[in-house]
Amino acid sequence: MCDGRLNFLRRLDTFDTFGKGWTRRVEGVRATALALATGKTPEIKPSVEFRTTRKGSSGLWVRKLQQALEIHVDGKFGKDTEAVLKAWQEAQGLQPDGIAGRNTYRALGLLA
Repeated sequence: MCDGRLNFLRRLDTFDTFGKGWTRRVEGVRATALALATGKTPEIKPSVEFRTTRKGSSGLWVRKLQQALEIHVDGKFGKDTEAVLKAWQEAQGLQPDGIAGRNTYRALGLLA
């Protein structure tokens, strides 16, 4: 079933954008199913804590965002980072608000 799901997802036009996260989720389902089928306790991974970032923010999550957007990484969310993020969000069909939150991080493959 997992292979069939991945084959379906790979045929979607949006796979290049969302495929990394989709693949990770399907592989998580596969790992849990195999663990349950063999009588093992499946490994439960906690959700990742993240920090919503916007113009004026700084720190680790700004650096992760800049790296994912393939722009200069300095950890400071300024007007250049905001402009690139808004353009990227619009190109991905997300609300181009210049704010990096859960949906933006997921689309970038930074969150599962």
